[in-house]
Formats: sequence, C-alpha cells, structure tokens
Amino acid sequence: MRTLFGWVLILGVSMQLPVLADDLCRRDEKRVLFAIDQICGDTWCEGDYNFQFRRIRCNYTLGTCVLEYRTAPWKSAGDEDYDWGKNRICVIRNVNSLDQLIRADQVAASLREGPYEQITTCIDHLSPRHTH
Repeated sequence: MRTLFGWVLILGVSMQLPVLADDLCRRDEKRVLFAIDQICGDTWCEGDYNFQFRRIRCNYTLGTCVLEYRTAPWKSAGDEDYDWGKNRICVIRNVNSLDQLIRADQVAASLREGPYEQITTCIDHLSPRHTH
C-alpha cells in the first residue's frame, strides 16, 4: 500500500512541475558556449581565476536557460592541471529562441546584450572572490 501511495504522490507532484526541455541542439549549445567564452577574456575571466563554461540548457517555453560553469585559480603557463571548484550555475531569463541568446547570423556568433548582462551579474555574485 505504501508503494502505491508513493507512486501516486510522485505522479501527482511530477504532473504539476514544468517539463524540463533542452531546446538547444548540441551544435547550437557549442555556438552559445563559444560566444560566452569569447567575451570571457575581456570581462569575467580577467584576474586570478580561469573559467570553464561547461553546458547551457534552455527551455524556450519557460523562457529560461541554465549556464553551468566552474572556476579554478590560474596556474603558470604550461600547467594545465587546474584544481576546478564545484560547478556553478547562472539562470538566464527572457530567452525564447536562439536568436535571443546570440547573433547567430554571424560567422562567429556573439552573445546578445540581455544574456550578457544577466551572466555578468550572476558571475559577479558567484565568483570565488565574492564567496570566501
């Protein structure tokens, strides 16, 4: 009886939660991550930490993307064995299409202003220099 109740509870709760989707194909995900990484050197990535942007998943119906990244203290040139910290996430809102994330009509896609500002705010709050 407990098992049946548990399944009914799980089914009832799961039907109320929005279905998480990934509306970015792998190729588009790579393009978005590349666009974010291109800005990195002149913005968030300056300083004492290396950034690795790992994944971005979007649900255009919900208008939300989740960017996963991690950081590590910079090491000397040639020393690639970074001590990566825990994964961090930034939520990007008001994104209902790839075109709202990047300027995809360019050879090297560039990040749009809205997502750029949201990522900047998030990284400023989550970066290691603010989370001692």
